[in-house]
Amino acid sequence: MNLAEFREMINEMAEEYPDAEVIIAKDGEGNVYSPLDSCSIGMYLPENTWYGSFVTEEENEENEDDDSEEYEENAIVLWPMN
Repeated sequence: MNLAEFREMINEMAEEYPDAEVIIAKDGEGNVYSPLDSCSIGMYLPENTWYGSFVTEEENEENEDDDSEEYEENAIVLWPMN
């Protein structure tokens, strides 16, 4: 899902449930849930089709001064409270 699709989905829900708390699931099976705490922009680096790593915008900016690879931001991460 891209950010525009996410925005459309959220906007539709916000029309009917503007005061609903945002909760995120730990996994696709719904084993654990946590309130949304924050989000970050950065670069998603897939290792396969179901997981990968993430470099935040801040980490990417820190790498500008050394020989580390610099990434273009292409993803957001939603961070759980717990």
